[in-house]
Amino acid sequence: SYVFAYALFLVAISWLLSKILKYDLTNLVGSGVPQVEAISLGQNSYAPWQILWRKFVGGLLAICPGLFLGREGPCIQMGACVGQGLANDVFKTSKKDQQTLLLAGVAAGLAAAFSWGIIHGRGDHNDF
Repeated sequence: SYVFAYALFLVAISWLLSKILKYDLTNLVGSGVPQVEAISLGQNSYAPWQILWRKFVGGLLAICPGLFLGREGPCIQMGACVGQGLANDVFKTSKKDQQTLLLAGVAAGLAAAFSWGIIHGRGDHNDF
């Protein structure tokens, strides 16, 4: 009975994931690193806030029932989405500054993926 309930739960999760991913499948599946690279080269574009919440919720739904998911690529893409979204929607920056904020978001996502804090990034860890 537990196996049947778990299988039913996985089917429900899969259905919900399919609804979330249907929005923009090419930018939501996989690690997200190739998509971010294409954006930085000017070969791709997407709505960053839409990708951000879908990538986060989709990853959470995939991990909760025990499915495997690498954390590095999605964290990099989510960080890039935050940087791109801030550059486009909040600060309304120039093209060069948009690229800078995108790459800053990538760096923040990479740091979050490996639990690499501000102290490590600044190089001040020898003083502690």
